[in-house]
Amino acid sequence: GYVDLLDAFSEEHTFNKLHTSSWDMLIEISTHFHLFKIQKTTQEYEFDTTFDLIFYDAFGFRAARIGQKDIFVKMVKILNRGGVLVTYCAKGEVKRILKSLGLQVESLAGPPGKREMIRAIRL
Repeated sequence: GYVDLLDAFSEEHTFNKLHTSSWDMLIEISTHFHLFKIQKTTQEYEFDTTFDLIFYDAFGFRAARIGQKDIFVKMVKILNRGGVLVTYCAKGEVKRILKSLGLQVESLAGPPGKREMIRAIRL
């Protein structure tokens, strides 16, 4: 219901394309945005490329089991310099881990229902 919630009916096609795109295929969402969805855990997948942006969808720290530093080490390795990692998880422990890995960490206002989220930039 995000299209309704955000009153973003003009973007409904783009929103639907994000969610209905095939796995393991590079999909052009728009001229400057391509999406490659991977249906594996971060621990399982062997990355052969680097990224400018990582959306890490971890709403709940315990539920997503992201307290392990190794998953963040792996993500930082594949994040380009100047690249951004964004997560809905705003737990202090996650912020400390990201800072310890050399990222510039800041808290942002969260989406509806979440007080804050994290944006971390690889310097």
